[in-house]
Amino acid sequence: SSTLTYSLALSQDGGQHWVPLATDLTTTSYDLPISSLESGAYLLRVAASDGVNAGYGITVKPFEIHRSLYLPVMLGGNG
Repeated sequence: SSTLTYSLALSQDGGQHWVPLATDLTTTSYDLPISSLESGAYLLRVAASDGVNAGYGITVKPFEIHRSLYLPVMLGGNG
């Protein structure tokens, strides 16, 4: 059997435009680099190919990433 390779892409506009995230993956897991993404709603597209046949799937609903625009500050007590 042929080895499957995967590619991942993200869309922040409902699937009209896709930005490549990773290509030529041979594993079925991936650590999404959330720290490099802006706040917003994203769709994820996963494509698989065995070199001859190819297919893809897209998340049914967008997932949200929320980035804080502030840093929490711990204030010392009176003492």
